[in-house]
Parts: sequence; structure tokens; C-alpha cells
Amino acid sequence: MLNVTDEIKYKWIEFHKWTFKADYYYPVTKNDKMVLNARFAFGYIGYYNKNIGPSPFENFYLGGDGMTGYSFYGRDVIALRGYTNGSLTPNDPVKSGVSSGNVYSKITFRTQVPNLT
Repeated sequence: MLNVTDEIKYKWIEFHKWTFKADYYYPVTKNDKMVLNARFAFGYIGYYNKNIGPSPFENFYLGGDGMTGYSFYGRDVIALRGYTNGSLTPNDPVKSGVSSGNVYSKITFRTQVPNLT
């Protein structure tokens, strides 16, 4: 099955995609003026046929501001400040260096203070 054309290989795209996001706010001060926000996100794209492998049409694109890449179908842009756009997405050696991320996890902690003016 590996030596067939892409047209035959990907006639029926079969994959499963799982995403999970959790968000929690914990008060740091007694008057609730400052809170700690903890966030967790996870994504996984799996496949059913090991001879075909992961779908070339669905992937996660990690790094950057999260404002680019919306013109691509099947790409979930995962923002991560401090990195350039797509810099954390691995290159697939089988597909000639095409960026293709199938798993990601992201943990974020930040403090928040309401605007008191």
C-alpha cells in the first residue's frame, strides 16, 4: 500500500482529532483583587491505518502570535508568545520538510488584576 499514488492513498482521509482545554482562576489575595489564571491545552491527531499514517491535511501549527495561518484549511494555529510563527512545529522528513504537528500540549500561568479606574 505504500507504493501507490497520493490520489489513491488519500482518497478517503481517515483520522481522529482530540482537543482539550481547561481554565482555572485561583484568588491570590483575600479581597480577590488579584487572581492566578492557570490554563492547560492539549491536542492529538491520530490515524487508523498505520500504512497510510497521519493525515497530511490536518495539523497543529505552534508558536508566535496566533494571528497568522488562518487561510489554511485543517490547520489549528496554537499561539505561544516569545517564539516566531510556526517555529515550534516539527518538520516531517518523509514529506520533504513540510511542517506537520500531530500532538501538542501547552501550560500557561499568569496573574490578573482588574482595572481599578
